[in-house]
Amino acid sequence: MATLQKIRDKAGALVAVVIGLALFAFILGDFLSGGGSLSSSSDYEIAQVGDVSVSYQEYQILVDKMVENQKKISQSQSIDEATTDKVREQAWQTLIMNYAMSTSYDNLGIDVCSDELFDMVQGNNIAPEIKQNFVNQQTGQFDRGLVINYLKNLDKDETGNSKAIWLAFEKSLQDNRRIIKYNTLIKKGLYVPSFLVKHDVNEKNKSVAFQYVVKKYNTIIDSTISVSDDELDKYYQSHLNKYEQEASRNVEYITFDVVASDEDIEKTKKWITEIKSEFEITENDAQFIGLNSDNSFVDYYSNPRELNIEFDSIMFAADSGFVYGPYLENNMFKLAKLSDIKDLPDSVKAKHILIQPSEEMSFDVADALSDSLIDLLNNGANFIDIAQRYSMDKGSLPEGGSLGWFSQGMMVKPFEKACFDGEIGEIQKVNSQFGIHIIQVEEKGVASKKVLVSYVEREILPSSTTYQNIFGNASKFAGKNNTSELYINAIKEQGITKRIAANLKETDKNIAGLESARELVRWAYTAEKDDISPVLELGSRFVVALLTESKEKGTAPLEQVKEQIKTIVVQNKKSDQLKLKLAGNSIDEISKSNELQILEAENINFHSFSIQGSGIEPIVISIASSLEKDAISKPIKGNNGVYVVKINEIKTLEQANEENERRTIQNDFSTRVDYQAYEAIKKSLNIVDKRAKFF
Repeated sequence: MATLQKIRDKAGALVAVVIGLALFAFILGDFLSGGGSLSSSSDYEIAQVGDVSVSYQEYQILVDKMVENQKKISQSQSIDEATTDKVREQAWQTLIMNYAMSTSYDNLGIDVCSDELFDMVQGNNIAPEIKQNFVNQQTGQFDRGLVINYLKNLDKDETGNSKAIWLAFEKSLQDNRRIIKYNTLIKKGLYVPSFLVKHDVNEKNKSVAFQYVVKKYNTIIDSTISVSDDELDKYYQSHLNKYEQEASRNVEYITFDVVASDEDIEKTKKWITEIKSEFEITENDAQFIGLNSDNSFVDYYSNPRELNIEFDSIMFAADSGFVYGPYLENNMFKLAKLSDIKDLPDSVKAKHILIQPSEEMSFDVADALSDSLIDLLNNGANFIDIAQRYSMDKGSLPEGGSLGWFSQGMMVKPFEKACFDGEIGEIQKVNSQFGIHIIQVEEKGVASKKVLVSYVEREILPSSTTYQNIFGNASKFAGKNNTSELYINAIKEQGITKRIAANLKETDKNIAGLESARELVRWAYTAEKDDISPVLELGSRFVVALLTESKEKGTAPLEQVKEQIKTIVVQNKKSDQLKLKLAGNSIDEISKSNELQILEAENINFHSFSIQGSGIEPIVISIASSLEKDAISKPIKGNNGVYVVKINEIKTLEQANEENERRTIQNDFSTRVDYQAYEAIKKSLNIVDKRAKFF
């Protein structure tokens, strides 16, 4: 069962393989073979993949099964919200990929048979994921025997968790192999023509040096350029592809933070002041704190200068039972009580034997074994021999169970207390969440005075009255300023700080600085531009928002991109004017007539990124790279202005050869297949994401 435990210990790696690496979920086949969607009603449709409707029920079944699998992997009864969100996203990607790719697989006959799976797991062509998870600790190499031994022991796990994890792992191997086969078919069909190779080699091996002049666009004032609506529309219609967009929303919002009032602060201070006398006389500080404090009792003995500077020296001079406070710290009123004083070492050296109850060994059996081992040790048995034979703490085995020196806070509390309070050489038995420990303290550091300080803490929280007052202020603002004009003016007049959340997607859940922001996103996708939101309660804040921009999926309307297009059209008109000014027969003539400095650029080739002194200018670089020596270009429209270049020198380099260039291009094409093939299929299917209706 050692390998079984190893697989459990490597749960993190298996999560990555089962959930992360797998391109499809292992459970899809359970119900996809039954006919696809469970409901054709659009009310329960969560996605549209081409002509296929995917139901919410189908998606949720997948999520539920993946959540259960995650629980089995982590051996936990529940998973947190962040992990649940990740699983939902993985389930979504899995579902979409399955629908998008299944037809292609079927048409091409791509599958993974049982013999091939066996070969991947135990045969001659072991999958990389198997090699990573079954490594012999002594040799550091893959060990096929570990795989076989693990498979033989699967049925010994009566919970079925190990088998479920393995089946999921196997399915992920099959799905991963299927996508590899598909992409390999495409890669094998790629061909790099010789003319392309020669062209790229020539481009890389040719370098030019040139002189140039540039007249910047900012030499012409924008207000002198007139642009008609017809010109804007003409440019828009001829460049529609540039204005494709995903759905998004922009909002401005203000917050009304729910914070405690002065009255709330005084009430909290009064409560802790009144309870001080009870805290002073109680004999069980831990119990009292458990019943009255916002935070739990902490059993920790402090050194000098480890406590709050306000009372550190006071505590080390006081007697047990002394209570300091109330005082204010971290939005809490606190009482600090000197519960105990001890002379304790700063560190101890100890060794232990760990006995862990398991499915094969009940707690009672483990406890009885521990008692037997203690009897042996008390009768002279060698601790190192016993540890190496029985201890289940693999980390300390090479040292005969020794943990070396450690200070307070490094070990679990029961173990630590036994070590610091116990006598050197004494054999002790202690239970912790890790199992049963047989402990022997080997050495102790020099003892010094330490104090146990206990705290009653009460957080300053807003009362229901405060909550209602702040909600009333937010409601009053929203009701009074219910148009965009009133909203904007009120913010200015009242000096309120507004915040901006831009480019919100329909499925977004998070907005920086806001808790539980999902409700704001939901509202933004049901509202119209310039709408004012109702008062939204998001965590500890009330929010009132203005929808400033509403972009729908598809081609952005002209009005939405009008200013952007106007900037381009103005620049085009400036370019036409500047080109006329830069006409001439020589670069010297153009320079003098326009009072421009002649600049120089060296070592420029077709693949260069920028021009020295002028920044990123791909069009200028492209034209300059294609000119002959001594040639003068026509005026060139660049990013920053209009250029004229004169080629002074052309160098032939030996930076690239055809064999290496062909390999580089082929590798580039192959690398792009892994991502772009699937993306191209998704785009062709026009997938509609409707998750926002349900989450």
